[in-house]
Formats: sequence, C-alpha cells, structure tokens
Amino acid sequence: MAVARAGLEARGIATHSTRRTLITNLSSSGVSLPVLRKITGHLRDRVLLRYIEVDPAQVSL
Repeated sequence: MAVARAGLEARGIATHSTRRTLITNLSSSGVSLPVLRKITGHLRDRVLLRYIEVDPAQVSL
C-alpha cells in the first residue's frame, strides 16, 4: 500500500481519505458530476455524492 510505504499511516491518512479529499476539492472547484463520475469510475451520482463533503460555509441560508 502506497500510504504505508510513504509512512503516512501513523498520521491517520488512508487511500480512501485521499480519494475523498480529491473528489471534494474537484467538486468545490466546479468540476461537474458527470466528469467526476468518469474520473472516479462511479456509475451513479448517488454513490459519488457520498464522497463529496460540504463545508458549512458554502451553505447560505
């Protein structure tokens, strides 16, 4: 595993968390869901949306 070889496991970093961060950052930068689906290999938006974290500061009431 790349995370272990890089010595990052002790910091709580996992490949899944880096994947979530990448998808969230791309989404925040305006990359569309169809493009994110293609990049990540997801077939359904419902599954992809689980990876996108929403910053409360982005939500205006």
